[in-house]
Amino acid sequence: MFPLVFPLAFARPFFRSCAPAAAFAVALVCAVAGTAGAAGSAGAAAPLPPPVVSESWTYNPSSAEGKSYFHPLVIPGDPKREAFTSFRPADHKWHLGLWFSWKFINKVNFWEPDKRAKIRTLTSSQSGAKAAGAGATDTFVSEIVYEASGAEVVRERRRVVVSTAPNGNYTIRWDAAFTAVAEKVVLDRTKPGKSRRTGNWESGGYAGLNLRFADEPAFRYTFASDNGLQNAAICGNSAGAVIVEIAGKNGARATLTFRDLSDQATGEAADKNGTVGGAAGGAKFPAGFAWPPKWFVRHQPGAQRGRGYYVLGSAPVFDAPLTLARGETLRLRYEIAVERLPNKPPLM
Repeated sequence: MFPLVFPLAFARPFFRSCAPAAAFAVALVCAVAGTAGAAGSAGAAAPLPPPVVSESWTYNPSSAEGKSYFHPLVIPGDPKREAFTSFRPADHKWHLGLWFSWKFINKVNFWEPDKRAKIRTLTSSQSGAKAAGAGATDTFVSEIVYEASGAEVVRERRRVVVSTAPNGNYTIRWDAAFTAVAEKVVLDRTKPGKSRRTGNWESGGYAGLNLRFADEPAFRYTFASDNGLQNAAICGNSAGAVIVEIAGKNGARATLTFRDLSDQATGEAADKNGTVGGAAGGAKFPAGFAWPPKWFVRHQPGAQRGRGYYVLGSAPVFDAPLTLARGETLRLRYEIAVERLPNKPPLM
């Protein structure tokens, strides 16, 4: 049984016509009838809660592909509430705003449409504030099954926490632990390639938590890593964080800071073995896991027939595939903080 998929109209809500956020009650919990651990007997998926709508963000528990995502994300305080995320753009209809996706699991494509790939949410719950608004904290916990060619291969425990400050700035913390259920699980990507003209990475390497930005001319973007790289040059390189300056055509501006925290427990650095703890389940970095992290970036003004092409994502298997033995866990943690900047005159 597959999870209930809500109409796509939910994916792009018009904020002014939304029901009050308080309608999304505390602790919306979907229990599951059974969760047997054996491959191919993962249990029936339960109906999922509806999208949770805030002034500046919307969390969608599922999609047609079975992937949860955030869309729209909005600059705090923007009176027009224009989304700087792009959902199912014409050039890549599998891009879902801010979403997580592996590329290949045991050679099955989980990124683009592939009938052999199935993602099912077994349990999903929301807890925290009665309304997703300023000064609120909302927590979403889910257990997810990945099936490749009819067999369960990976079980994921995910915890997403959204904190909204009184001034409207918000932070998304994404914490996921992936445990191999199959005897061997290979997490892979399309092999990356460089441009002969620029020397930058221009193809492949992607898999992980990704953010697809809205098209030009509604927004313009500048990417900068915390170690001095800019825009397309960040792709395929290591950095602790990437900062994006977002400039809306209507004058609204913000910074978005994307950090990789996979080497940290809550408030503490990992030990020398890479051990981490927390609600999503402790784990050690598996052998072969690359650290410090690398990033996937597309920063192409004027591409896609003048609409531009802007993507920022974690890239945990950019350099090479990662193999997990049965029972082995990979834990990934990220933080995305959106902070409004003073307005500037509208872009012409």
